[in-house]
Amino acid sequence: MCVLDAPMIPLPNAVTACFEHIFPGEKDRDKRLRDVIALALSELIAIYRTDGDGGLCKLTDAEIVAEGLLRDPGKLLVSRDDLERAMARLQGESLDTARVRLALRHSPKSK
Repeated sequence: MCVLDAPMIPLPNAVTACFEHIFPGEKDRDKRLRDVIALALSELIAIYRTDGDGGLCKLTDAEIVAEGLLRDPGKLLVSRDDLERAMARLQGESLDTARVRLALRHSPKSK
């Protein structure tokens, strides 16, 4: 089974999938960009970790900071369904941002 077919996905895999969705064909070379995507995902969707009994525990914002979203994301999980919605939203927002940048680049400069 592909990791992305599972109902819960490790955060690093979710970040990779999100990067590939937003920037198709681009090489993922920048760790900082991966960190930004992870932070964006944490704002859009719930982040989980497994508890001692193998169950899932939804993390609060304070727990996400304590768990080390960027230091040790391998222990964190996201829902596949939530990830799909977040990727669509992030892609839409990145297209909107690109359109604004293009418009600003081609607008006459104010004096």
